[in-house]
Amino acid sequence: MVFRGVLQDVLAANTSTWVGVLLASVLFGMMHPMTLAYAVLATIMGVYLGWLYLATGDLLTPILTHAAYDFVVLVWLVRGSGAVEMTEEEEEEEEEPDDEDDSW
Repeated sequence: MVFRGVLQDVLAANTSTWVGVLLASVLFGMMHPMTLAYAVLATIMGVYLGWLYLATGDLLTPILTHAAYDFVVLVWLVRGSGAVEMTEEEEEEEEEPDDEDDSW
């Protein structure tokens, strides 16, 4: 909401519509600095979300699109090829019973 509903509108009012979209998108990407590649991807996604806001005239569409994107990425990271796999040592450590007696 901040990037589209506030920042993009303010920047567009002081420059031009597409300069506002691009500047807001670059700032959006900079707020997602997990890796340089992801920041670039987030900037591109920001341009798309900015265009959606312009095309529809309401914030709900880019908000729902952002939420859907975040959900898909979360599922991909947890279940898909983005999941971090355990090494054999980590799996063995997890399977080994704890030597300490946990009883009271």
